[in-house]
Amino acid sequence: LAAETGKPEAGDPVQFELMGNEMETLRELSEQVQATLATIPGTVDVRDNMGNMQVDIRLEPKREALDFYNISHEELASQIRFAMGDQEIGKFAVGGVKDDLEIRMGTAWPSRSGALGGPTQMEELMTVRAFQPNGATIPVMAVVQPHIGSSPLSITRQNGQRSIVVSSKVADRAASEIVNDVTPTLEELQKTWP
Repeated sequence: LAAETGKPEAGDPVQFELMGNEMETLRELSEQVQATLATIPGTVDVRDNMGNMQVDIRLEPKREALDFYNISHEELASQIRFAMGDQEIGKFAVGGVKDDLEIRMGTAWPSRSGALGGPTQMEELMTVRAFQPNGATIPVMAVVQPHIGSSPLSITRQNGQRSIVVSSKVADRAASEIVNDVTPTLEELQKTWP
């Protein structure tokens, strides 16, 4: 609950919101806006709300290889989902008013030191094996192509579209002065944006 005191919000006084469909494009535009805003006197701590990026590995199925090994997309997705995390396979009834204990099953990855979760190193990912319908196994890399990239820790949305908020604190100037100074430059930049 927040009391309606009429006082200003705790957020940064200067904020620009960028909205679109492609997160990578929004990230590039955010960098342009941040660089522009940082040149305006009186701006302090210019940043966006995306925070640090995390390493992201996308596994793209090789359709021909899946057909050759007779593995369906659904079966491959299920096997990779199991290898990348842990699955609840049942519950152990404790009795009384205590919550039942979850029984979870997954792979014990050395980099996790006994904790649940998927592999954290590429070398561990290379050891994952896919099961064929006849019970034989093959290296999962024989049927997927890894693509390494980066992704934000969170994705914000506004009215159904992805969005990034670029914000700044102010020092020795009013926020309205800073917005007035930077707006013409941003309007010119916007003409080149998708």
